[in-house]
Amino acid sequence: MTSAARSSLESAQPILIGLSAATLLLVVVTGMLLSMWYVPSSDPLRTSTGAAQTIVTSTRLLHSGPYTDTITASSVNPQLAPASTGEPAVSAAQSSIRVTIHNAPYGSAVRSIHHWMSDILLALLTTLMSVLCVLRTYEADRSLWLRLISLTLITVAGGWTGRILVDDVYAEISRRIMGYELQTAPLGNAISAILGIQPGALLLARTYSVHGFMLGVIGLLLITPNLRQILVQASRPPFFSTALLVSVAVSFISVPDWGLRDALRGLAGWEHVTPWWGIVPFRTWSHWLGSELAGYLAIPAIIAFGSLPLWYRQISKRAVTILFTVIALALLVGFLFGY
Repeated sequence: MTSAARSSLESAQPILIGLSAATLLLVVVTGMLLSMWYVPSSDPLRTSTGAAQTIVTSTRLLHSGPYTDTITASSVNPQLAPASTGEPAVSAAQSSIRVTIHNAPYGSAVRSIHHWMSDILLALLTTLMSVLCVLRTYEADRSLWLRLISLTLITVAGGWTGRILVDDVYAEISRRIMGYELQTAPLGNAISAILGIQPGALLLARTYSVHGFMLGVIGLLLITPNLRQILVQASRPPFFSTALLVSVAVSFISVPDWGLRDALRGLAGWEHVTPWWGIVPFRTWSHWLGSELAGYLAIPAIIAFGSLPLWYRQISKRAVTILFTVIALALLVGFLFGY
């Protein structure tokens, strides 16, 4: 590597750390705001009389004996109404997101910021890890290397579990696929039990606990040793103002919503969904090799990559470069062929 290229990467490292810290702060704050409205329950939402409810986006007349009630709704103002024959009965989780949060003051904007900034955070962390690989940061700062790898994996887990919490058609299909694939993967049963996605036993409250509390606590512990430095870095005008401007921009981009999941009857017929880009490489290799073999290959690779500061002196720099190249190509091929 030329000295000019190395100097450019060294200049980019603090910028990426600062932007990642500011983005993480926005994700945490918007997540806390959303938790005030979210209801982690996959049970069907019912009226006081026990009738299942659905979400309507157009005006509906309700007849009860000699009385008629009008529910005024639109695509920008969805409302709940008793489900008619053939309509999906929504869960409490779907209702809290599609109706309560949507109709709350700035609720849609907060949800959009949380959704899109989470994707941006994962992209920033991935870019940062690539820069650290090239700069061989694992030689000089073992702690930073291990914590950033862990934070990247937590961001992937948080991004996927966040999509399960919506409890729509996408969440149901993704949960089923992941739940069944984990049955044959190493430690799969334990992981699916922790996430609450075991086949036939959806425990959305457990998924919510992992997403909002467990991952949050672990993430906080990872940045605690440098918390003051990270907060200072994140609060600098170039970084925080940039993240704030991006968050304002993405607040106008609506979150793509899939069809309503029927909380009473489940899925009916076939639905095609596209995997979230954050798990596409893993999903592709799991499809090609099978969950069990892919798991037995991925776990040693992740351990070797994360523990590199402990053993890199025992091998040549060429071998380390080959390891980086193989992992990068595997992720790239899995991503390109995953769509």
